[in-house]
Amino acid sequence: MTTTPKEWKSLRDRIYKIVKEMILRGEMAPGQQLTFAMLSEQLGVSTTPLREALATLTTEGLVVRVPYRGVRVASLTPDFVCNVYDVRKALEWLSWGEVAQYVKANPESIDLDIPRELLKQGRDCLAHGDLKRYSETDLELHLSVARLSGNTELASMMVGLIDKFRWLMTHTVQIEGRARHSCVEHERLVEAAAAGEANRARELIIAHIDDARDQMLDVKRGDMRSNDEHHRGDPADHRRDSPHTAAGGRRYRGGSI
Repeated sequence: MTTTPKEWKSLRDRIYKIVKEMILRGEMAPGQQLTFAMLSEQLGVSTTPLREALATLTTEGLVVRVPYRGVRVASLTPDFVCNVYDVRKALEWLSWGEVAQYVKANPESIDLDIPRELLKQGRDCLAHGDLKRYSETDLELHLSVARLSGNTELASMMVGLIDKFRWLMTHTVQIEGRARHSCVEHERLVEAAAAGEANRARELIIAHIDDARDQMLDVKRGDMRSNDEHHRGDPADHRRDSPHTAAGGRRYRGGSI
């Protein structure tokens, strides 16, 4: 039976969404080699729509083509990490500051019930050890503030970058103690915004994002150091500094990044 163009597009889009979700959830590790044969068998699809789906993911920066070596999941390089967090800082400095300023000028005209409810949901997730759901409520909290800012272009930019924010958060949320510390920072941010303290809200969001960036970079440095020791073939050093240990003694439970 011949596949119609509409059915073909639907198949390609489904493959795209499945592979993208696997990358964003960390089921496909950054830098992991992808073979068409493996993915075709795993997903039960032919290679042609798979190639088209991977081409779309390449344009989004989640997959890269390596000459003569095929395709692989993009790596979370230090430059990539810093660039994404720098953009996020610029956007969130604006959103939290604008919300706080609006609260100060119009204390009865803005409702922070949504951020407060998301804070509560985040605490509940941590109480049940559900880090996946916590990271989702974390992103929703930040998006809710961008929407409350009234700046539709800012909110649109946040939505456009949400996949990259989520990809990084998949890894940072696994750093021991990061989620609980982040939850405390969120509470202080919402308190500052609700009090109309724009400068404090801006200071807190910059510190919040810088801390997440620095912890992510610590993990990357720990992995790079461990990989170097592994390639030198020194088992003793490799045991002392495993790829799951970040610089500064933090433990990373999410596998290779």
